[in-house]
Amino acid sequence: MIEERTEGLVAQKPLHLNGAFDNYSTEDIEWIARQFKVQGPFVVAPFPGRGNINLHTYEVSADGSEYLLQKVNSEVFTMPHRVMNAMLASIDAQWSSINGDKAVDGWEPIRLVETRDGQPYLDLSDEDGWSVWRLMVRIPKSVSYKSLSEVNGREAQLKLAEEVGRGLAIFSDLIAGIDPEGVEGSLPGYRDTALYYRQFYSVMAGNRTLE
Repeated sequence: MIEERTEGLVAQKPLHLNGAFDNYSTEDIEWIARQFKVQGPFVVAPFPGRGNINLHTYEVSADGSEYLLQKVNSEVFTMPHRVMNAMLASIDAQWSSINGDKAVDGWEPIRLVETRDGQPYLDLSDEDGWSVWRLMVRIPKSVSYKSLSEVNGREAQLKLAEEVGRGLAIFSDLIAGIDPEGVEGSLPGYRDTALYYRQFYSVMAGNRTLE
């Protein structure tokens, strides 16, 4: 699997960019960005709105457009290919619903940029470790918050919380057609709906201990 995805890239990949490397320079990020179907020149910078898990996230400006380049944190997600396969299934399901009868005004699924060899994401993994990267078209005028405390005013906070809940509901509706048997969990117990239901039914049955 790794050999298939990295074929054609290994010969030109800088030797220090092995699976264990994580101290990326601007030149490293530019090289990685060039492996996707985007025309340079590139301007890259750390993304200040990155989350708490995928720490290597960068803003990329190229070809008159804005992108987000992100490395899947394999210290947390020890099976990064499952993360990407689930993401692809989610995106496909959203577009299928939108192109059917579930179009939602203002809803825009993530768009992944293919690599130059036609793969949905870049796999630089090797015997030293996992190194899986994705390039996403940045959704215009989107803003990231790590906490509601970053929003001024209680009314604005409540409005944002309401929109987050609405977004989760829309997302759940759009991906409802995914075959769960075709998506493997990225972490044991993580977003495991069947497990959540078992826990719920157990509590409703009056159980109070793990056993």
